[in-house]
Amino acid sequence: MNKLKQLLKFQLWQILAILIVLLWLISVLKSHNKILHLLCNQITIDVSRLSQEKPIQLLIKSKE
Repeated sequence: MNKLKQLLKFQLWQILAILIVLLWLISVLKSHNKILHLLCNQITIDVSRLSQEKPIQLLIKSKE
């Protein structure tokens, strides 16, 4: 009976540890997703700025 209780406690601790690790992994993945989202937004902003600057530069060159 004592061994059964010890085994159950050990399994409960294992399950708890696995849950904690899974929650940690999910939070890490979410934060990485936010970072990737921010990077993608920055890239699109840079690309849109470049596409806006090129016509202006072309106009300036054509006037000269």
